[in-house]
Amino acid sequence: MSLLKRNISFKIFDLLKRYAVKNDENLIHQIQSSTQTKRVDKSSKFFALYTLDLKNLLAPNDLENFKSFSFNSDDYTESIKLDRNKLIIQANKTLFKREVIESIFKQKSNYGFENPISKHSKTIIEFSSPNIAKPLHAGHMRSTFLGNFLSNIHQKLGHHVTKINYLGDWGTQYGILAVGFKKFGSFNELDKSPIKHLLDVYVKANQDEDIKSKALDYFTKMEDKDPDSLKMWSLFKKLSIRELESVYEKLNIKFDVYESESEYYELAKEYVKKMIEFGLAKKLDNNTIQANVKDYDKKFIVQKSDGSTLYITRDIAALCERKKKYNFNKIVYVVDSSQREHFLKLYKIAKLLDHKILGNLSFEQFFVPFGRITNMSTRKGKVEFLNDLITEAKLVAHESMQFSKSNYLFYFRVV
Repeated sequence: MSLLKRNISFKIFDLLKRYAVKNDENLIHQIQSSTQTKRVDKSSKFFALYTLDLKNLLAPNDLENFKSFSFNSDDYTESIKLDRNKLIIQANKTLFKREVIESIFKQKSNYGFENPISKHSKTIIEFSSPNIAKPLHAGHMRSTFLGNFLSNIHQKLGHHVTKINYLGDWGTQYGILAVGFKKFGSFNELDKSPIKHLLDVYVKANQDEDIKSKALDYFTKMEDKDPDSLKMWSLFKKLSIRELESVYEKLNIKFDVYESESEYYELAKEYVKKMIEFGLAKKLDNNTIQANVKDYDKKFIVQKSDGSTLYITRDIAALCERKKKYNFNKIVYVVDSSQREHFLKLYKIAKLLDHKILGNLSFEQFFVPFGRITNMSTRKGKVEFLNDLITEAKLVAHESMQFSKSNYLFYFRVV
């Protein structure tokens, strides 16, 4: 605890002890633990302001008597006021700034994290999660950076964090790429620049209606474990992960686990059976299986008529299996806001399948959205490669630093 807060706490103690119902040693501890600091921008009217709710410290009659008391400032406080039941203490701003700066220099990266609050909490944070055979682009930046930031914050707060990168390597969109590669692809070009070539193929394939119809059949063959189909998929996945890891390394972002949708497609079918058993889904006349979720009006498909799985089904299986494997207390999905409905479905189904999976976790804790970056589409080839953006940013920074010799030299000493 800072010297400033300690002195303010003792001043409040001296003010309250004549009114407190229990005038004992616990009072000073209650004051110290209950007093909240608003550390905001120094231009704010809340700068260096402490607040204390008196309702739990004083009986109603004592609180009324306390309201008539006059407060004097001293070396540590500029003013003390009472607003209804809250005591508002304006600390000496000069002392406050000095203490904060000294604390930052002393504690360094531990500043603000003196007492971890969740020493035993197991937390999973899933973020970035690109599709294979496509480049990391500017649209992935927010999920990647926000997810990494949240992971660091949770770790500092004492959580045992597992960072998961969940790769999209399954589904009809992959079928479009694989069929398209047979028509537009080149193994020579694939060797030279794998991800850029696969993106070119994907863009062309999405403009070919014949390929789109064949993609469904191709994907069904994958789920039926057709060796030729899986061989091509395995090659594209290997090349993609190699490219992804090189970009993450430049950003100094490391994942604990790489998972992929393909790991869960078989288990997904088992969870569909469980949903039917629990009355959460039913088979329709056309052989598709539709979810019937309580308190969620929109109906949606969890298994196609040909028996193949969907994105939501594989996510259900992944969530349930992670609970078994990690026994997490908290799981966070860092995804763009356009996927809110998808994750609301996932949240509600998990709650109904087994309340222990998510426990008391709220949807706001479960789903952490961010604004979507618009005017980008891998189908149309409208993307900025993240690798290119990093390279360009380095060049711009380098040019800028050359204007200041001292900064330029400092940069190379640090790096």
